[in-house]
Amino acid sequence: MLIQKKIIHFIETETVGHKLEIISLLTQKHYHSGRKVFVSVPSLEAQKYIDQLLWSSPPESFIPHSSSSHERVMIAVSPALPNETEVLINLSPAPHAEAHQFSYIYELEDKTSPQKAQQSQVKRQSYTQLGYNVLIHQGIPD
Repeated sequence: MLIQKKIIHFIETETVGHKLEIISLLTQKHYHSGRKVFVSVPSLEAQKYIDQLLWSSPPESFIPHSSSSHERVMIAVSPALPNETEVLINLSPAPHAEAHQFSYIYELEDKTSPQKAQQSQVKRQSYTQLGYNVLIHQGIPD
């Protein structure tokens, strides 16, 4: 029996504005497709920031979300996963320990500073060593 490796999608970003746009677009794409999305953040400060982003972007609408599993979109620091979540958007500096549980896994290939670019490279290498396929995109993958 052939087991297909999970794919980690790294999306290149070069500015903070572009990072925020990617986060918003990825969340919208999967939310409107009916999938449950988990946005993993490194801190409560980041959680509040992403919370505000999703309430205001895009300007003509918003994406219902919470810090608990009551909505299809959850933003949290906790590694605890809501049930039946299909999509991971990992904004934390380390690979997500439970990435294997998701159908869609996204990381940012953060080029906003040399330090962030180095962190992204280390994350890619870590995922590769764990047996994942890593793809780098210049935009949102289909």
